[in-house]
Amino acid sequence: MSGDKTIPELIKKKRNGEELTSDEIHLFIKNVVSGNIQDCQTGKILSIQFDYTMKAEIDVEFKFKI
Repeated sequence: MSGDKTIPELIKKKRNGEELTSDEIHLFIKNVVSGNIQDCQTGKILSIQFDYTMKAEIDVEFKFKI
């Protein structure tokens, strides 16, 4: 798995608009379940994902209304 990746690296990758690999997602989930991740780090990754998802939905909605 992505054993050499850290949670801050995953946050940076998501912030830069990159997709997480399956292994990186599993690493994130494993850390959440085991409690080895700070709440603020979990919140940051989820908020970044939410922002990108909402932006994509707004872009699609806007393009179809024109």
